Amino acid sequence: MKPIAFEIQKQVCQEDLDDLNHVNNLRYIEWILEISELHWKTKTSAAIRKQYGWVVLEQHIYYKHPAKLNEEINLKTWIASSKGVKSERKTTLHNAQGKLILEASTLWCLIDLIHQKPARITSEIVKPYFE
Repeated sequence: MKPIAFEIQKQVCQEDLDDLNHVNNLRYIEWILEISELHWKTKTSAAIRKQYGWVVLEQHIYYKHPAKLNEEINLKTWIASSKGVKSERKTTLHNAQGKLILEASTLWCLIDLIHQKPARITSEIVKPYFE
């Protein structure tokens, strides 16, 4: 099965910058979480979202180049793997010229929202993310 990627665009604004006039590391983390949540919400039914949620277990970010004020940024994410209660999600950010800004790998754990415990990832949950 091939993962279905999900993409959004951002424009870097003044509030995104750190003291070096590059996008702040915390903003990158926010963007990675934002695109992950949007992907979940657009591909999963409301019934499943009412029963399940995700928590981050681990995140690795590999910074390649800084993003700067007014740059158009393309964020892209996809599910790399799912097994048991864990799912690995990949995310990349590129500028408008196609230069890689960063790559991220996030390990998520599916949570049963009612019982507040890890839940096994079923085919019903992952099927919308693959073709």
